[in-house]
Amino acid sequence: MPFVKETSDENIKARLLKGAVRTPSGCLERPHAGQQKAHTASRWYTQIRTMKGGVLQTRLAHREAYRLFVGELVEGLVVMHSCDNPRCIEPTHLSLGTQLENISSAASKGRMRKFVTQ
Repeated sequence: MPFVKETSDENIKARLLKGAVRTPSGCLERPHAGQQKAHTASRWYTQIRTMKGGVLQTRLAHREAYRLFVGELVEGLVVMHSCDNPRCIEPTHLSLGTQLENISSAASKGRMRKFVTQ
């Protein structure tokens, strides 16, 4: 089996920040690389590939930014954007919360579809 180099945290940090652009609202946006698949998380969220334990992994960039610049990820919690910008990796815009908190935040800001039940 050929030797496969692990992706260091420093390398991931550098790749996260490469090409990132500061927006007027203070977000730090990563540009999408290549064609994005419709109807998947990659349509809105940028991704980064890493090699861990000999396995190539695709991770959401905002989760990696939180892990590397803010603190460890906690199982069962999601990384929320206070800026409501899925492409943002600005550490001060990211926080941990439950999925219910994330949905409640989106609903309170008018970012959820309204469903009519009969």
